[in-house]
Formats: sequence, C-alpha cells, structure tokens
Amino acid sequence: MPCVEIKIIEGELSKEETRKLITDVTDVFVSYLGENMRSCIWVIVQEIKDGNFGAGGQVCELKDIRAIQAGTTEKAE
Repeated sequence: MPCVEIKIIEGELSKEETRKLITDVTDVFVSYLGENMRSCIWVIVQEIKDGNFGAGGQVCELKDIRAIQAGTTEKAE
C-alpha cells in the first residue's frame, strides 16, 4: 500500500487546494498501479508551523515562498 507524505508550510494551500493535491497525487499512483489500488493509496498532507522549515541552512517562512512564487529570488524582508 503506497503512502505519500507531503509536508508544506501551514497556510500555503487552501483546503480546496489540499483536496485537489490529494486527488491529483492519488490519480498519478493509480495511473501506475491500476484503478483497483485507488482505495489503498494514502496521501498525507502535513502542515509545518511557519518558521519551522528551512532550506539551504536558512529558515524559510511562508512570506519567502510567496516572494519566490511572485518571481522574486530574494527572501522577503
């Protein structure tokens, strides 16, 4: 039984976006494993408290992710 764990910063996705993510990830696994396996595919989305996530040795906050999404490569001030 596949179990996919996705960790995101709290508030990064809306409830609707989280539901779509779960559905889309499940669909990808079904495309490889077959429709009969759909009920056996677990997708767990865990929200990490803002400020408790880092990359490249630096703390990343949601505002930093939003700046990157907007096309800015610098961390938000």
